[in-house]
Parts: sequence; structure tokens; C-alpha cells
Amino acid sequence: MEVTIILLFLLFNFLSFPPFSLFFLQPLALFLFIYLGLRTKAGNLKIFTVSWIAQFSILYWISYAIGHYGNVSPLLALIPTLLLTAYLAIYPLVFIIITRKIEKKSFFPAYTASLWVFLDFIKSNFLSGFPWEIIGYSVFPFQPFMNVTDIGGIFLVEFLMIFTVSIFFTEKRGTLWKTAALLSVALVLLYGEVDSLVWKRVIIKNDRELTIGVAQGSIDQSVKWDKSYRKTTLEIYSNLTEKLSKEGARVIFWPETAIPFYFQSNPLSSKIRQIAINNQTYLVAGSPAYRYEQGKEKELNRVYLISPLGKVEDFYDKVHLVPFGEYLPMEKYLEPIAEKFFPMVGVMSPGKEIKPLSNNFKVGVLICYESIFPEITRGMIKKGATLMANITNDAWFGKTSAPYQHFSLAAFRAVESKKYLVRSANTGISGIVSPWGEVLKSTRIFKTTGFVKKVKLINKKTLYTISGNWIVWVSLFLLLTSPFI
Repeated sequence: MEVTIILLFLLFNFLSFPPFSLFFLQPLALFLFIYLGLRTKAGNLKIFTVSWIAQFSILYWISYAIGHYGNVSPLLALIPTLLLTAYLAIYPLVFIIITRKIEKKSFFPAYTASLWVFLDFIKSNFLSGFPWEIIGYSVFPFQPFMNVTDIGGIFLVEFLMIFTVSIFFTEKRGTLWKTAALLSVALVLLYGEVDSLVWKRVIIKNDRELTIGVAQGSIDQSVKWDKSYRKTTLEIYSNLTEKLSKEGARVIFWPETAIPFYFQSNPLSSKIRQIAINNQTYLVAGSPAYRYEQGKEKELNRVYLISPLGKVEDFYDKVHLVPFGEYLPMEKYLEPIAEKFFPMVGVMSPGKEIKPLSNNFKVGVLICYESIFPEITRGMIKKGATLMANITNDAWFGKTSAPYQHFSLAAFRAVESKKYLVRSANTGISGIVSPWGEVLKSTRIFKTTGFVKKVKLINKKTLYTISGNWIVWVSLFLLLTSPFI
């Protein structure tokens, strides 16, 4: 019986996330996991092991990226992934351990939902945070549930999911809790439908339109930084930009580090400026950059806004870097190990300010990994962003499930903030997501392509943009009161 429960849990959890996105399986997976912890004799070690396997099944691609592009043996590449997924497996184990202690409480469903939310909040922020495919994201692409995020973000979705599943395990006031859960689900579905209709047909009806273009160069990672390939790269993006401009695009998005050299000082930068001038378009393009601090050069991951006159109107430096990918945490202690075994670890520095690119429009650009941190989106919108964008490389992921996961995570930033989200990915998936979660356009991976689409510049804020993760603090309050009720 235990083995069947474990296998079904692992299968349902895996299939609920991209590329399969069978979102309706996640509640069943949660039910099986809680059942395993509360209704069987499974010990803590077994719970941890099952959680570890579940995490690894979602994040296996990290080993591929390290091994394939980091010139590291497959066995050595496996170690960081095993360590990360083991760390992530601790949180579900803690959830089960505490849940066992509060199982008899009258407010058990509310406490379990609060506990899961608070643990995921810690996971999303501790040690720089890693909220990749926490369970709330499994509702993609089910728009009614996605739309709830404009009230309380992804943690509100998680609260509702755990709350609903937990009613099957409560021993007190069962009828009351089941009624509350059914009512909650009904209200969520109703809100999701009404919310999208109101925004689509009323709230943004008269907002300003902008015709944008997205260029997907599909430059293989093995040649991306090859100096002899630079002119080919520029030719690819020049041709895409010319095509998109002729189709009416006024702002064209290139991916993260689409410019494979320092735009601020390389002579080839004049060719980029000329592309903008020739096509009379704004370019939003990623490039490596640098600044000097106390006589030392600091490397940056930057995006530029280049005008139709070829001038740099604004730029933004990535503030949330990828640990072990773009920088080394605890560098003083880990540098000797990294130099010996993982030489591909980056040495970048974070940007100093979260801000949108500003001209006669304001676009908040999330560079790669930043798309999984909603607080960055909130910060940009508070400074006037009326359109969101995500530029990324994603070539590191190869043909794994990671590009599909990354796209789905970014989609929630559109819905939380009720802004159109434009995504330009080097090897895909590029696309556009509407403020109500509809994928208006998406590209195939590893294909040189581009598209043009009209979006609206929306100057309204959602409750989530204004209030943030209020559900987390409600959850903390409930947890602190749990011993007394």
C-alpha cells in the first residue's frame, strides 16, 4: 500500500508541472503526500527520501546544465543537484513533522495551510531563495486560479490548495471545514473568471497600445561567447530586427546577453546602434557590462534601452544573481573548492537598484532568474512600469523541461501585476502573456524566429502589487496562535 501511494505521489507531482502541466493532479499529489505522513507508518527518513526524489524529478536539469556546458563529468555534475534537492526536501519533512503534532486541533486545515505557506516563504527567501516550482505554480495554465494571484500572490494559491486538501484529514468540525473549502473553491473560480473579464473589457479598454517585437536568435551556448561568431550573431539579430520592424514593431526585445561583448566599450557597438537607427525602433537588449568600485572592475548582467537615434536612453543591471552560476556564495570558504571542481562559477556583481527602463514608456525588465521573484516585479511597478518583460538565455537548459518551467514561472508575474509580459529567450521559449494569464504567443525552443504583437501599457496597480505577501503574515499569526486554540 505504501509503495503504491509513494509511486502515485511521485508520478502525479511530476506530471503537474511543465512540460506536462496537468495541474489537476497536484491536489491529488498533495493528498497522497499528507496521507503518507499522517495515515501510514512511514517514518521521517522515508518522508524525506520521497520528498528528495520528488524535488530531483523536477530539478534534474541542473545536472545537465552543469555537466554539458560546464565541462564537468556527469557524476560530479550530479552532486550540486543532489545537495540542493536534499535541502529542499527538508521543508516538506518539517511540514509533516509539525502537522502530526497539530492534527487534533480544531483549526487543523487553516494551520496546515499556514504552515506550508510559511515554510515555502522561508524557502523562497533564505540563502538568496529558491522558489522554483513551489506547488502554487502547478496551477499553470489554469487561468481562474492564476488570477487569484493579483490578490495575494502565489502564496495565496498555496494556502487555498493546502486548506482544501487538509479538510480530508481533519477530525473536528469536518462538515464546517468541507463547506468552507467548497465555498473557497467556488469563490476562486468565480473571481478568476470575473476578474479577467473586467480587466479585459473595462479596466484596460482605453489604455495606450504599443506594438512590440520579440527576437529569438537561438544562438547555441557552445558558440555564444566565441569571438569569431560575433558577426554572425549580429547578423542574425539584425535580420530579425529588420523583419520585425517592417511588420510594425516600435520596440524590439532581444534576449539576455544577446550582445556577446561589452556594449559600453567594444567597437562593434556601433553596429548595434546602427541597427536601431536603420530600423527606427527602440531596442531592449541584454549585454555583459562592468563598473569600477575602489579601483576594481565589477562584472554585471545588463539590459540597455537604445533609441531609434542609436543613443542609450537607460539601462538596468540584474540585482538578483544566480548563486553558483553568476556568483559564489560564501566566496571566502568555497572558492578553493569551486576553482578545482566547478570552474564555470561566475564572478558577477549585483546591480544597485530595482528600476524600470524609462523613456516615453516604462518597461520593467526581469533578467533571466529574476522572473521567479515577484518582489522585483513589484518594485519596478511601484516605480512606474506599465509593461513587464523577461529577457533570458535558457540555452543552458538544453532540451530539458527547464525552458517550459521557466516560461510558466514568468507567466505569473503578468497575472500578479496585471501587466502584459513580453518574453525574449535566446533559444526559447519566447512569448507574450496577458494580464489574465492567457498565453497569447509562444515559440518553439531552438528555433531562430521572431514575432510582432500589440500590447497595452497598463498604469493600474493590483492589491498584490500594493500589499505584497500579506497572506504570509496572516499565516504566521495563525501559527503563533495555534498552541492556544
